[in-house]
Amino acid sequence: MTATTERRRAELWRRFVARRLAIAFGRHLVRRGPRFPDPDKAAPDVDAPAFWVECAAGTVDASLVLLEAEADARGSGLWPLAVTKLPGGLPTVHMRLDDFTELLLEWWSAKERGSRPAPWGGAS
Repeated sequence: MTATTERRRAELWRRFVARRLAIAFGRHLVRRGPRFPDPDKAAPDVDAPAFWVECAAGTVDASLVLLEAEADARGSGLWPLAVTKLPGGLPTVHMRLDDFTELLLEWWSAKERGSRPAPWGGAS
């Protein structure tokens, strides 16, 4: 495949992930990251509340994509998240267990209070 085809496929994948996250957060809060980000400043592939989202499709090692997301998200207060898809496979979300546990604690405590958690991960 040519580089142009690969870039187009990657862009379509990021667009798909952004649309799926917009179902949960709303279109006004989710958008694709910059197409040509500043090389000196890291930017997520998809800009969504509470998460630093990196996307990869094709033959990828999800742990490497997640490590990249973690390195970029460090100090931003966002949970790093890797969304990957192998050829012919289903999309898969990858997150560190500690981050996932923290997310579940927030969700469960909001559920126990009978309220819906804020979309950015903060208190409602």
